[in-house]
Amino acid sequence: MLVLMLVGGLIGMVLQFIITMILMPFFGAFEVMIPLSLIGMPAGMMGAMCQPVFGVTYFDVLIIGELYGLLIAYLVYRSNLSLTGTPS
Repeated sequence: MLVLMLVGGLIGMVLQFIITMILMPFFGAFEVMIPLSLIGMPAGMMGAMCQPVFGVTYFDVLIIGELYGLLIAYLVYRSNLSLTGTPS
């Protein structure tokens, strides 16, 4: 399980880096780096561990990762609104 967690975290970080480099010129550093850093590695670790430990299907792992990503993106958006007072 430890190896799965490490591999999942590494895959999440690699995908995070690639997506950050693609999206940063269009949306800015704060709007891209903060949510992706909170989503990439933890979602990769959870996804890699969830299937063998709990026996869920890969489709369920994808759904869990998507919901986690949407939650984090929403929380970062709301925190940005409360800090700046204006929608970004």
